Amino acid sequence: MKTLNKPVTGKKDNLLDTVEVAVGVCVMVTRNLDVEDGIFYGCFGKIVNIVTKKKDGIATVQMLGLQLDNLNASQKHSKKVGGEEDVMVYIERSEDNLRKGVVR
Repeated sequence: MKTLNKPVTGKKDNLLDTVEVAVGVCVMVTRNLDVEDGIFYGCFGKIVNIVTKKKDGIATVQMLGLQLDNLNASQKHSKKVGGEEDVMVYIERSEDNLRKGVVR
């Protein structure tokens, strides 16, 4: 695992290609996904499910199932995955296009 001693600045090529995740890890939401439903920048939770998909024999993460610290959050975003209903909110994989010279 590669760790950084200081913030990364510069081009997208300077960013890490992968992020390691694991069930039980505490995370913070870093964008406003649905403010009315309590899924916004700064809310905390933990990873309770990792949904993967195989493509060309390689498993890639498609969604992370989070149990948010605020139990009243994510009421309308809870989904069925694998046929069972749960109270997790599933965050789908996404990537941002970075503006030239700016890393957020």
